[in-house]
Amino acid sequence: MSLYEIVTTFESIGVFDIALPFLLVFTITFGILQKIKLFGTNKKNIDLIVSLVLAFLAIRNLFFIDMLNRFLPNVAMLLIIILMFLLFLGTFGGVSSGFQGVMAILALLFSAIAVLLALGSDLLLGYGFIMPPFLTDFLYDYQTRATLLFIGGMVIVILLATQSGNSQTTWTQWLQERAQELGFGRNR
Repeated sequence: MSLYEIVTTFESIGVFDIALPFLLVFTITFGILQKIKLFGTNKKNIDLIVSLVLAFLAIRNLFFIDMLNRFLPNVAMLLIIILMFLLFLGTFGGVSSGFQGVMAILALLFSAIAVLLALGSDLLLGYGFIMPPFLTDFLYDYQTRATLLFIGGMVIVILLATQSGNSQTTWTQWLQERAQELGFGRNR
């Protein structure tokens, strides 16, 4: 029996539609109840019963199961993308002390947008995420891409040419200073 046949068998007997959502809801609910001690300390039996009831009620809701089966793979894909971004950042940007100030707010906004995009098909009633026309033009039209890259290059050249401060500052040092202002880069 191949691994594909095993997964197909699991799907046919309801592992993905009943068992895994049940375990997920039970585990998360039980963990939260244990952490916040809603019913008091040493009340594991009450936390267990409440978690079981909520997990059984959750698997009865077909919309919840369908949404969970669509949402979690999207979140997993976004986590892989973020992990790859952090790997590149660590490779080329050095050690970061974490998000602080403006970067913490930007990270929060990015996370919220990522979750909304992962839920996009549910929030937009099955229509999926539709890109704005200017982004579609950017991705598919060669002239628009070339124009935007040219304008971006000119902005960088103008910024580098008109930078104030120490005239002996190289462009790499200038970029490192801007990165540190945003919370990235090596700490000195």
